[in-house]
Amino acid sequence: MAVCVSLRQSCALLNRFTVLVLNGSCSRMTRAIHKSSTSRPPSVCLSPDKNTILCWHPEPEFPYEYTQPLPRAKTELEEGDSVLKVQYLLDEKLKNRPDGPTVPELAQLFHTTRQAFRRRQRHEKKIELRKYKPKDREGL
Repeated sequence: MAVCVSLRQSCALLNRFTVLVLNGSCSRMTRAIHKSSTSRPPSVCLSPDKNTILCWHPEPEFPYEYTQPLPRAKTELEEGDSVLKVQYLLDEKLKNRPDGPTVPELAQLFHTTRQAFRRRQRHEKKIELRKYKPKDREGL
């Protein structure tokens, strides 16, 4: 992560950071970025044209000891005796719906996008035309 500050805005910092440029910390900073972004401490230097101050401060690593597992829904597993029984109960619950499976469920089942199961507008127009088809009259 590099932050650039124009020297016109902060002329007082110029003398302070020229020492870092003379010591070669810019080349050390670029090597540190390419090697490992978190192994080196933050660095500050001037750009090669000496018009910009570059500050590099990597994001510190978060220790594994302080991480927590993702929460899982345990209510379904507590209902049944085994995972197979829970899966069977879920399948039966979904199987007996009067309106059938939803579009996202179909998309997940067939590994396609949701748009494949949407009705097209032309189909809706054909259904409307079939509904309101005028009856044939013998006199006309």
